[in-house]
Amino acid sequence: MDRIRAALGARTISYYGISYGSYLGAVYASLFPRHTDQVVLDSVTDPAGVWQQSGFRVAGPGVQARFPDLTRFVAGHRARYHLGATRAEVRAACFALLPASRKSWP
Repeated sequence: MDRIRAALGARTISYYGISYGSYLGAVYASLFPRHTDQVVLDSVTDPAGVWQQSGFRVAGPGVQARFPDLTRFVAGHRARYHLGATRAEVRAACFALLPASRKSWP
């Protein structure tokens, strides 16, 4: 998440995490307290049980199936997100951010 923040050029991020996202947000805020602004953790996941499920294996196809919905939403709110006016432009902008997210940590 911090690589995404850095790739977007943001000094801090606000975060809203539900369920497993609450675990991610808590870890991120612990590791990067100076990079967080407002953090809300809802339906908190027990850290002791997070890795017992194979959610990552089943989430991939769902993310792939719903990514077009995300690009449509972001394109429809281009004045807010500045990633493009069409789904294709938003998709290209998202994938263009990947190299910056792969750079080594500061």
